[in-house]
Amino acid sequence: MSKIKTILLFILFSCNTLAGGIDISKEYLLSKTQIQSQSFNKDLLLSYLRSQTILLIPGVLSESFRSDSNQKIKVDYFLGEIFNDHEDWLIEEGLKYEILDIESESSPTENKDFIIEVIESLPSNVIIFTHSKGGLDTFAALSSRPDLLKKITGVITVQTPFRGSPVADAFAGNFVTKKIGKWLFNFLGGSEDGFLSLTTKNSKERNSVLKNDYQRIIREIPVINYGSFKEDTFGWDTPLELFRDYTQIKIGRNDGVVPLQSALLDDTYQVTESGVDHLNSVTNTSGVRKVSILPQLNYKKSWTFDRKSHFQALLESLRKVSY
Repeated sequence: MSKIKTILLFILFSCNTLAGGIDISKEYLLSKTQIQSQSFNKDLLLSYLRSQTILLIPGVLSESFRSDSNQKIKVDYFLGEIFNDHEDWLIEEGLKYEILDIESESSPTENKDFIIEVIESLPSNVIIFTHSKGGLDTFAALSSRPDLLKKITGVITVQTPFRGSPVADAFAGNFVTKKIGKWLFNFLGGSEDGFLSLTTKNSKERNSVLKNDYQRIIREIPVINYGSFKEDTFGWDTPLELFRDYTQIKIGRNDGVVPLQSALLDDTYQVTESGVDHLNSVTNTSGVRKVSILPQLNYKKSWTFDRKSHFQALLESLRKVSY
Protein backbone atom coordinates (compact mmCIF):
# COMPACT_ATOMS: atom_id res chain seq x y z
CA MET A 1 0.00 0.00 0.00
CA SER A 2 1.40 3.43 -0.99
CA LYS A 3 2.15 6.11 1.63
CA ILE A 4 -0.48 8.39 0.10
CA LYS A 5 -3.19 5.72 0.32
CA THR A 6 -2.17 4.92 3.88
CA ILE A 7 -2.49 8.58 4.85
CA LEU A 8 -5.89 8.87 3.13
CA LEU A 9 -7.16 5.77 4.89
CA PHE A 10 -5.95 7.15 8.22
CA ILE A 11 -7.83 10.39 7.60
CA LEU A 12 -10.98 8.50 6.60
CA PHE A 13 -10.81 6.29 9.67
CA SER A 14 -10.25 9.29 11.91
CA CYS A 15 -13.00 11.49 10.52
CA ASN A 16 -15.66 9.27 9.05
CA THR A 17 -16.09 6.08 11.03
CA LEU A 18 -19.06 3.88 11.85
CA ALA A 19 -18.81 0.77 14.04
CA GLY A 20 -15.05 0.73 13.56
CA GLY A 21 -15.17 1.17 9.78
CA ILE A 22 -15.22 3.81 7.06
CA ASP A 23 -18.68 5.22 6.41
CA ILE A 24 -19.20 5.78 2.67
CA SER A 25 -22.99 6.06 2.85
CA LYS A 26 -23.08 9.62 1.51
CA GLU A 27 -20.97 8.71 -1.51
CA TYR A 28 -23.16 5.67 -2.19
CA LEU A 29 -26.40 7.67 -1.89
CA LEU A 30 -25.04 10.41 -4.15
CA SER A 31 -24.12 7.88 -6.85
CA LYS A 32 -27.51 6.20 -6.49
CA THR A 33 -29.33 9.54 -6.84
CA GLN A 34 -27.29 10.44 -9.91
CA ILE A 35 -28.00 7.06 -11.49
CA GLN A 36 -31.74 7.43 -10.88
CA SER A 37 -31.78 10.97 -12.29
CA GLN A 38 -29.69 9.85 -15.28
CA SER A 39 -27.02 12.40 -14.45
CA PHE A 40 -24.46 9.71 -13.67
CA ASN A 41 -21.60 9.22 -16.11
CA LYS A 42 -21.29 5.46 -16.13
CA ASP A 43 -18.35 5.26 -18.56
CA LEU A 44 -15.76 4.97 -15.79
CA LEU A 45 -17.79 2.32 -13.97
CA LEU A 46 -18.34 0.23 -17.11
CA SER A 47 -14.71 0.54 -18.11
CA TYR A 48 -13.74 -0.73 -14.66
CA LEU A 49 -16.24 -3.60 -14.74
CA ARG A 50 -15.40 -4.85 -18.24
CA SER A 51 -12.20 -6.41 -16.93
CA GLN A 52 -14.05 -8.08 -14.04
CA THR A 53 -16.21 -11.15 -13.52
CA ILE A 54 -19.01 -10.44 -11.03
CA LEU A 55 -19.86 -13.44 -8.88
CA LEU A 56 -23.32 -13.20 -7.28
CA ILE A 57 -23.71 -15.33 -4.14
CA PRO A 58 -27.24 -15.47 -2.65
CA GLY A 59 -28.43 -16.22 0.88
CA VAL A 60 -30.87 -18.53 2.64
CA LEU A 61 -33.92 -19.74 0.67
CA SER A 62 -32.46 -18.29 -2.53
CA GLU A 63 -33.31 -21.39 -4.54
CA SER A 64 -36.98 -20.96 -3.61
CA PHE A 65 -36.85 -17.58 -5.37
CA ARG A 66 -35.45 -18.91 -8.65
CA SER A 67 -37.73 -20.29 -11.37
CA ASP A 68 -34.98 -22.52 -12.81
CA SER A 69 -34.25 -24.34 -9.53
CA ASN A 70 -35.60 -27.71 -8.42
CA GLN A 71 -36.34 -26.51 -4.90
CA LYS A 72 -39.31 -28.20 -3.22
CA ILE A 73 -40.77 -24.89 -2.00
CA LYS A 74 -41.00 -22.10 -4.59
CA VAL A 75 -42.05 -18.46 -4.02
CA ASP A 76 -40.66 -16.79 -7.14
CA TYR A 77 -44.14 -16.52 -8.70
CA PHE A 78 -45.26 -14.26 -5.86
CA LEU A 79 -42.06 -12.40 -4.96
CA GLY A 80 -39.90 -12.51 -8.06
CA GLU A 81 -36.42 -13.95 -8.45
CA ILE A 82 -33.33 -13.31 -6.37
CA PHE A 83 -30.83 -11.10 -8.24
CA ASN A 84 -33.18 -10.81 -11.24
CA ASP A 85 -32.73 -7.02 -11.54
CA HIS A 86 -28.99 -7.34 -11.00
CA GLU A 87 -28.76 -9.94 -13.75
CA ASP A 88 -30.88 -7.88 -16.15
CA TRP A 89 -28.53 -4.91 -15.79
CA LEU A 90 -25.41 -7.04 -16.24
CA ILE A 91 -26.88 -8.50 -19.43
CA GLU A 92 -27.91 -5.05 -20.68
CA GLU A 93 -24.33 -3.82 -20.31
CA GLY A 94 -22.72 -7.01 -21.64
CA LEU A 95 -20.73 -7.63 -18.46
CA LYS A 96 -19.29 -10.97 -17.35
CA TYR A 97 -21.02 -12.51 -14.37
CA GLU A 98 -22.04 -15.74 -12.70
CA ILE A 99 -24.81 -16.52 -10.21
CA LEU A 100 -23.77 -19.20 -7.78
CA ASP A 101 -26.27 -22.06 -7.60
CA ILE A 102 -25.42 -22.87 -4.02
CA GLU A 103 -27.15 -25.01 -1.40
CA SER A 104 -28.00 -21.93 0.62
CA GLU A 105 -29.44 -23.84 3.59
CA SER A 106 -26.11 -25.59 4.23
CA SER A 107 -23.58 -24.17 6.70
CA PRO A 108 -20.71 -21.85 5.66
CA THR A 109 -18.31 -24.70 6.44
CA GLU A 110 -20.21 -26.96 4.05
CA ASN A 111 -20.52 -24.32 1.31
CA LYS A 112 -16.97 -22.97 1.33
CA ASP A 113 -15.52 -25.77 -0.81
CA PHE A 114 -18.01 -25.13 -3.61
CA ILE A 115 -17.26 -21.39 -3.58
CA ILE A 116 -13.53 -22.14 -3.66
CA GLU A 117 -14.04 -24.44 -6.64
CA VAL A 118 -15.96 -21.74 -8.53
CA ILE A 119 -13.38 -19.02 -7.79
CA GLU A 120 -10.60 -21.35 -8.95
CA SER A 121 -12.44 -21.85 -12.25
CA LEU A 122 -12.73 -18.11 -12.92
CA PRO A 123 -10.05 -15.83 -14.36
CA SER A 124 -8.50 -13.18 -12.13
CA ASN A 125 -10.34 -9.93 -11.31
CA VAL A 126 -13.40 -11.32 -9.55
CA ILE A 127 -15.86 -9.07 -7.73
CA ILE A 128 -17.91 -11.02 -5.20
CA PHE A 129 -21.36 -9.58 -4.51
CA THR A 130 -23.22 -11.40 -1.76
CA HIS A 131 -26.55 -11.22 0.01
CA SER A 132 -27.36 -12.29 3.57
CA LYS A 133 -25.83 -15.67 4.51
CA GLY A 134 -23.95 -15.64 1.21
CA GLY A 135 -21.52 -13.27 2.93
CA LEU A 136 -20.84 -15.82 5.67
CA ASP A 137 -20.24 -18.53 3.05
CA THR A 138 -17.89 -16.21 1.15
CA PHE A 139 -15.82 -15.27 4.18
CA ALA A 140 -15.58 -18.94 5.17
CA ALA A 141 -14.19 -19.74 1.71
CA LEU A 142 -11.67 -16.89 1.66
CA SER A 143 -10.61 -17.65 5.24
CA SER A 144 -9.91 -21.24 4.22
CA ARG A 145 -8.04 -20.26 1.05
CA PRO A 146 -6.38 -16.85 1.51
CA ASP A 147 -4.22 -17.53 -1.57
CA LEU A 148 -7.36 -16.87 -3.65
CA LEU A 149 -7.42 -13.24 -2.48
CA LYS A 150 -5.01 -12.39 -5.28
CA LYS A 151 -7.83 -13.19 -7.74
CA ILE A 152 -10.40 -11.04 -5.91
CA THR A 153 -10.85 -7.37 -6.76
CA GLY A 154 -13.21 -6.79 -3.84
CA VAL A 155 -16.16 -8.12 -1.87
CA ILE A 156 -19.54 -6.47 -1.34
CA THR A 157 -21.78 -7.96 1.34
CA VAL A 158 -25.43 -6.93 1.54
CA GLN A 159 -27.30 -7.46 4.84
CA THR A 160 -25.02 -10.28 6.02
CA PRO A 161 -25.61 -11.38 9.65
CA PHE A 162 -21.95 -11.48 10.69
CA ARG A 163 -22.98 -11.22 14.34
CA GLY A 164 -26.10 -13.34 14.01
CA SER A 165 -29.83 -12.63 14.02
CA PRO A 166 -32.27 -12.45 16.96
CA VAL A 167 -34.87 -14.05 14.68
CA ALA A 168 -32.62 -17.11 14.31
CA ASP A 169 -32.03 -17.03 18.07
CA ALA A 170 -35.77 -17.06 18.73
CA PHE A 171 -36.33 -20.05 16.46
CA ALA A 172 -33.33 -21.92 17.87
CA GLY A 173 -34.25 -21.12 21.47
CA ASN A 174 -37.61 -22.85 21.45
CA PHE A 175 -37.87 -26.65 21.28
CA VAL A 176 -40.79 -26.68 18.82
CA THR A 177 -39.54 -23.93 16.48
CA LYS A 178 -36.01 -25.37 16.55
CA LYS A 179 -37.41 -28.70 15.38
CA ILE A 180 -39.34 -26.90 12.63
CA GLY A 181 -36.27 -24.91 11.55
CA LYS A 182 -34.09 -28.02 11.52
CA TRP A 183 -36.70 -29.93 9.51
CA LEU A 184 -37.13 -27.05 7.01
CA PHE A 185 -33.40 -26.65 6.35
CA ASN A 186 -32.99 -30.41 5.91
CA PHE A 187 -36.11 -30.60 3.72
CA LEU A 188 -34.67 -27.89 1.47
CA GLY A 189 -31.40 -29.77 1.07
CA GLY A 190 -29.39 -28.05 3.79
CA SER A 191 -28.56 -28.97 7.36
CA GLU A 192 -29.17 -28.09 10.99
CA ASP A 193 -25.74 -26.43 11.04
CA GLY A 194 -26.89 -24.13 8.25
CA PHE A 195 -29.81 -23.06 10.42
CA LEU A 196 -27.70 -22.62 13.57
CA SER A 197 -24.99 -20.69 11.69
CA LEU A 198 -27.33 -17.68 11.74
CA THR A 199 -27.66 -17.56 15.54
CA THR A 200 -25.81 -15.08 17.75
CA LYS A 201 -24.10 -17.87 19.70
CA ASN A 202 -22.67 -19.59 16.64
CA SER A 203 -21.71 -16.25 15.13
CA LYS A 204 -19.68 -15.30 18.22
CA GLU A 205 -17.88 -18.63 18.11
CA ARG A 206 -17.21 -18.31 14.37
CA ASN A 207 -15.98 -14.72 14.67
CA SER A 208 -13.65 -15.67 17.51
CA VAL A 209 -12.12 -18.57 15.58
CA LEU A 210 -11.85 -16.68 12.26
CA LYS A 211 -10.98 -13.24 13.64
CA ASN A 212 -7.46 -13.18 12.20
CA ASP A 213 -8.64 -14.61 8.89
CA TYR A 214 -11.34 -11.93 8.59
CA GLN A 215 -8.81 -9.22 9.36
CA ARG A 216 -6.48 -10.54 6.69
CA ILE A 217 -9.26 -10.47 4.08
CA ILE A 218 -10.23 -6.90 4.98
CA ARG A 219 -6.59 -5.81 5.00
CA GLU A 220 -5.73 -7.31 1.61
CA ILE A 221 -8.81 -6.46 -0.48
CA PRO A 222 -11.54 -3.79 -0.34
CA VAL A 223 -14.61 -5.03 1.53
CA ILE A 224 -17.87 -3.07 1.50
CA ASN A 225 -20.56 -3.96 4.04
CA TYR A 226 -24.07 -2.74 3.23
CA GLY A 227 -26.55 -2.66 6.10
CA SER A 228 -30.08 -1.29 6.17
CA PHE A 229 -33.03 -0.82 8.46
CA LYS A 230 -36.76 -0.36 8.12
CA GLU A 231 -38.32 1.99 10.66
CA ASP A 232 -41.71 1.04 12.05
CA THR A 233 -44.55 3.15 10.66
CA PHE A 234 -48.31 2.94 10.93
CA GLY A 235 -49.75 -0.22 9.44
CA TRP A 236 -48.16 -3.25 7.84
CA ASP A 237 -45.09 -1.57 6.40
CA THR A 238 -42.93 -4.54 5.36
CA PRO A 239 -43.51 -8.23 4.56
CA LEU A 240 -41.17 -8.85 7.50
CA GLU A 241 -43.21 -6.73 9.94
CA LEU A 242 -43.34 -9.26 12.80
CA PHE A 243 -39.64 -10.12 12.56
CA ARG A 244 -38.67 -6.45 12.26
CA ASP A 245 -40.74 -5.46 15.29
CA TYR A 246 -39.34 -8.33 17.36
CA THR A 247 -35.74 -7.49 16.45
CA GLN A 248 -36.39 -3.79 17.10
CA ILE A 249 -37.38 -4.62 20.66
CA LYS A 250 -34.47 -7.03 21.18
CA ILE A 251 -31.61 -5.06 19.68
CA GLY A 252 -32.69 -1.96 17.72
CA ARG A 253 -32.64 -0.93 14.07
CA ASN A 254 -32.83 -3.83 11.62
CA ASP A 255 -33.99 -4.88 8.16
CA GLY A 256 -36.50 -7.45 9.38
CA VAL A 257 -33.92 -10.21 9.74
CA VAL A 258 -30.49 -8.70 10.37
CA PRO A 259 -29.71 -5.98 12.96
CA LEU A 260 -27.87 -3.06 11.37
CA GLN A 261 -24.75 -3.53 13.50
CA SER A 262 -24.66 -7.25 12.68
CA ALA A 263 -24.17 -6.41 9.00
CA LEU A 264 -21.05 -4.31 9.64
CA LEU A 265 -17.60 -5.70 10.38
CA ASP A 266 -14.81 -3.61 11.87
CA ASP A 267 -12.40 -1.85 9.47
CA THR A 268 -14.55 -2.31 6.36
CA TYR A 269 -16.06 0.33 4.08
CA GLN A 270 -19.64 0.65 5.29
CA VAL A 271 -22.92 1.77 3.72
CA THR A 272 -26.09 2.29 5.76
CA GLU A 273 -29.46 2.97 4.15
CA SER A 274 -32.86 3.51 5.71
CA GLY A 275 -36.21 2.20 4.49
CA VAL A 276 -34.87 -1.05 3.02
CA ASP A 277 -35.93 -4.44 4.37
CA HIS A 278 -34.11 -7.73 3.92
CA LEU A 279 -36.07 -8.76 0.82
CA ASN A 280 -36.18 -5.36 -0.92
CA SER A 281 -32.50 -5.43 -1.82
CA VAL A 282 -32.64 -8.61 -3.91
CA THR A 283 -36.18 -9.36 -5.02
CA ASN A 284 -39.53 -7.79 -5.84
CA THR A 285 -41.68 -7.37 -2.74
CA SER A 286 -44.05 -4.74 -4.07
CA GLY A 287 -47.55 -5.24 -2.79
CA VAL A 288 -50.47 -3.82 -0.83
CA ARG A 289 -50.17 -2.75 2.77
CA LYS A 290 -53.19 -3.42 4.98
CA VAL A 291 -53.91 -2.06 8.43
CA SER A 292 -56.67 -4.49 9.35
CA ILE A 293 -59.44 -6.69 7.98
CA LEU A 294 -61.76 -3.69 8.03
CA PRO A 295 -61.91 -2.17 4.52
CA GLN A 296 -62.32 1.37 5.85
CA LEU A 297 -58.95 1.11 7.62
CA ASN A 298 -57.06 -0.35 4.67
CA TYR A 299 -54.92 1.65 2.33
CA LYS A 300 -52.64 0.84 -0.58
CA LYS A 301 -48.97 1.53 -0.86
CA SER A 302 -46.30 -0.37 -2.74
CA TRP A 303 -43.08 -1.68 -1.22
CA THR A 304 -40.63 -0.71 -3.90
CA PHE A 305 -36.88 -0.43 -4.18
CA ASP A 306 -34.69 0.41 -7.16
CA ARG A 307 -32.36 -2.57 -7.09
CA LYS A 308 -30.55 -1.66 -10.32
CA SER A 309 -29.41 1.73 -9.03
CA HIS A 310 -28.58 0.15 -5.67
CA PHE A 311 -26.42 -2.47 -7.38
CA GLN A 312 -24.67 0.05 -9.62
CA ALA A 313 -24.03 2.46 -6.75
CA LEU A 314 -22.38 -0.28 -4.67
CA LEU A 315 -20.20 -1.29 -7.62
CA GLU A 316 -19.29 2.37 -8.15
CA SER A 317 -18.41 2.59 -4.46
CA LEU A 318 -16.09 -0.40 -4.87
CA ARG A 319 -14.48 1.22 -7.91
CA LYS A 320 -13.77 4.39 -5.95
CA VAL A 321 -12.30 2.69 -2.87
CA SER A 322 -10.14 0.43 -5.03
CA TYR A 323 -7.96 3.34 -6.16
